[in-house]
Amino acid sequence: MGVFCFPIYLYYMSNKLNETFQKHLKLLHEHLNINESNYDAQILDNGDYKILAINDKDNPLDVKVGDIVPKGKATLKQYYSDGDYFKVIDENLNESMSIEDLATVSDKALDNAYHYGRSTPGNTFGWQANLKSAEFAKRVIDSGVTDIEKISDAIHSGWNETAKKFVANPDQFSDTQKLRDNGKFDAKIEQRRKLSDVNYSSLPEEEKEKDRVVARALLNAIQTP
Repeated sequence: MGVFCFPIYLYYMSNKLNETFQKHLKLLHEHLNINESNYDAQILDNGDYKILAINDKDNPLDVKVGDIVPKGKATLKQYYSDGDYFKVIDENLNESMSIEDLATVSDKALDNAYHYGRSTPGNTFGWQANLKSAEFAKRVIDSGVTDIEKISDAIHSGWNETAKKFVANPDQFSDTQKLRDNGKFDAKIEQRRKLSDVNYSSLPEEEKEKDRVVARALLNAIQTP
């Protein structure tokens, strides 16, 4: 089933919005055969929109008065060809990238920056941490967030979830025995226990920067069609 997309416009209704502009805009829409979904919205300092009134009976953004709409989500509306509402998307997001693709991006970015070596896809701690971090990051980026610190926070939360699993049961990961064989197990479990108990905002700067390296790489990958 095919899809078609068309713009949604959120207007900041002010006294400066004159009738001539509206008339020409309407003629342009009629000429281009554009369907318009109209909301009254306040433009916030960060570019997001606060819904003040809903003028579209179909309410394609599925919002109520007072809701905040991320700026990237007010751009396009995607429908199935039969006209049923599907979802609102940011026209700049690369939705073809899977979590596995993003985990590879993350892994490569860290190796380029710190020369850790590449993780082996599978049930290794490094790969599972990359997957979970990518999942958490994609969730916030898809919601319209582009702030590196907020994405980094999500990345650390994803890593934390994997680290806590490791601390609770190290042997569920396939590379744990290698740590024991190399005499690195005790140090590694203590490091992961310590970091997993700390929020991103309380991390040492060098640890924050690791998350930022991943955040920049994932944001760039997702926003590049």
